[in-house]
Amino acid sequence: MSNPEPILVKAANMEFNRWADFLHHRPYTTKVVAEFVDEIEDAFEKIRDHPNRYPLEGYSDYRKFGPTPKHHFKVIYTVRNGVTWIVAIAHPARRVRYWARRKLKP
Repeated sequence: MSNPEPILVKAANMEFNRWADFLHHRPYTTKVVAEFVDEIEDAFEKIRDHPNRYPLEGYSDYRKFGPTPKHHFKVIYTVRNGVTWIVAIAHPARRVRYWARRKLKP
């Protein structure tokens, strides 16, 4: 039996779409956008399959996957009551822990 799919909180879903849209509207090829999407979706699968494998983010119950190999994003998540919540698709230039107050709801 496999673990349930991670749930993206609303702000993380918006971030994911915003970054894909940002890449799409820059002078990048569609291949770059597809690589970004594949990289993040691959991170979601690895988190789903092994949610406790990745290091804690500071002194909290949040964990981080990444940075991803090509685009250097971190996927920040937590596991609560058996549910994996993706709270941020964090670009390395973003302020540290900007996502810390996000509510865990889709």
